[in-house]
Amino acid sequence: MDEREVKKEPSPEQKKLYNLYALFGVSLILCFIPYVSAAILCLVFFIWLMVAAYVARNKAEEHSLVHNHSVYIIRSLWVGAVITVITMLFASLYMFANIDYGAFNPCAESIAGKGIEALEAMGYGEFYEMSRPCIEDFIALNYNTLIIAVGIAAGLPLVYLAYRLFKGASRAMKGYRLPETTSWL
Repeated sequence: MDEREVKKEPSPEQKKLYNLYALFGVSLILCFIPYVSAAILCLVFFIWLMVAAYVARNKAEEHSLVHNHSVYIIRSLWVGAVITVITMLFASLYMFANIDYGAFNPCAESIAGKGIEALEAMGYGEFYEMSRPCIEDFIALNYNTLIIAVGIAAGLPLVYLAYRLFKGASRAMKGYRLPETTSWL
C-alpha cells in the first residue's frame, strides 16, 4: 500500500470538534424546516451546542485545538443571536408597516361585540375559535409581506451561521486552528 493512500485517523480533539460541528450543522438545518416542532428542536440543539462548547472550552487546555474552536463556536452563536435580534426588529417594523388587516375585520367585529367582560373571561381556545374563520384569508392577503418579513428576519443570521459553520468545520477537519476566534467573520 502506498503511503499516500493511508488515511490519518482523526485525533481525539478532532473527534470532539466533529461532534460540535455536527451538532451545529444539524441545528442549522432544523432552522429551515417549516414546523414548530423543528423550530423548537433547533433552539434546543443550539442551546445544547452552546453548553457543550462552553464545557469543551473549560476542559481544554488554553491554546489547544478544542479550546480554539470552542471559542469560535461560542462567538459564532452569540454574534448570530445579536444579528437575529436586529433582523427580527427590522422584519417586525417592515411587517407592521405593510400588513393589511382588512381580512380580519369581520372576526374583530364579532370579538369586539362580545364586550370587554366576556373577552376577559374568554380563554385562548375560545378566542382562537372566534378568529379562525379569518386567519386563512388574512394569511392569503398578506402572504408576500409575511414571506419578505421571514426573509429579512432569517436570511442574514442563517447565512452568517452557515458561513461560520463551514469555515470552522473545514479548519477542524484539517486539524488547523482558527487565526482569529473572536472576529465577527
